[in-house]
Amino acid sequence: MNNAADILVVTQEPQVAQAVANAINVNGQWAARGVCRGLDELVITLERGVVPAVVVDIDPKPTQMLSDLDQIIGRHPATRFVVVSSSQGDLLVQAMQVGVRHFLLKDRIEADLRSVLQRLIPANAGTRNGHHLQGSVVTVLSAGGGCGATTLAINLANELHLLSNQPTLLIDMDVAYGAAAGYLGINAQYGIADVLRDGDRIDSHLVRSTAVVHSDDLHVLVSPATVDMESPATLQFEHLGRMLQKARETYTYTVIDAPRVPLPVSTLLTSASALTCLVLEMNVEHIRVARSMYAALAGRGMAQDRILPLVSRYRGRREMITIEDAQRAIGCTRIGQLSNDYKAVLSSINYGKPLAVHAPKSALRLDVLNLARQVQQQGKSAKVAEAAR
Repeated sequence: MNNAADILVVTQEPQVAQAVANAINVNGQWAARGVCRGLDELVITLERGVVPAVVVDIDPKPTQMLSDLDQIIGRHPATRFVVVSSSQGDLLVQAMQVGVRHFLLKDRIEADLRSVLQRLIPANAGTRNGHHLQGSVVTVLSAGGGCGATTLAINLANELHLLSNQPTLLIDMDVAYGAAAGYLGINAQYGIADVLRDGDRIDSHLVRSTAVVHSDDLHVLVSPATVDMESPATLQFEHLGRMLQKARETYTYTVIDAPRVPLPVSTLLTSASALTCLVLEMNVEHIRVARSMYAALAGRGMAQDRILPLVSRYRGRREMITIEDAQRAIGCTRIGQLSNDYKAVLSSINYGKPLAVHAPKSALRLDVLNLARQVQQQGKSAKVAEAAR
């Protein structure tokens, strides 16, 4: 079981669950993690970690089940959904429209399901060195230009590396500037656009080999603007879910700097992230944008306790707007603060080094370190919950 990738089954029919188990429990490549009695139970289970595939019995109300699956599939892009039914009728088109990867008749489960999963899931999905590994993703969104989101993403990735003593991946999705490479003083011929271009062939080796290694195992997938500023490549977001899955299988922590991305992309990133930081400055414009982004993500079903607005360059009592005012305006339950530490940040950028190296005692570095510890603790709690299951 330790080497097997887990498959979830959603059904109220014992014979369907048994047929799935018979189909996949052949060579240890996959194992049935458990049976969910309904979609509500499935949602709770998926929130605990990425599952390579889910087999969903859509009978006896297939049309309603497919409609309900639509939002669930959108929130879990790294999971392949296979639906089974006693008859196909006109359901195939609807299934494809909601993002189902395969439609299978129930009387063909034992004969065909194994080959279907082999096409949809790599043989080593969800494992590394014989053990399950699903690293944590942290996304950094920004409510406006120049708010310090890239500075946070770079230093948060570095702090997570230092805490875990494991390589950490930083992904720069800023197609306009690609500031992460400039901050760290690195050059690259390939980046995130090249990974996404490979579509279904994206694997852990491609992600790791494309990333540039900065000092002390901080790996960076640079933006298209870093590779070619004059004609940056377009990011093929339709393959982003697979890339994130492979990043999680390769790195303990992945930090994504994602300014100016479309709402569907920020929704996908948030759904895959243990924490999404929404960085803003304490002014009316940024608060207005942050409120719209926060409401949009919450309206798309994103868990609000995993979205953290962060006020950068916070000056305490010298701010015209208080933290309480901003919290009420945004409609969130909590707001984090990042110290105003302009001198230390500017100096670290000029030297091309993270704050932990160049200014380890700076106020902002300590704030980012505290945030990294929160992310690490959250990951440990998730692993304890997973083990308890």
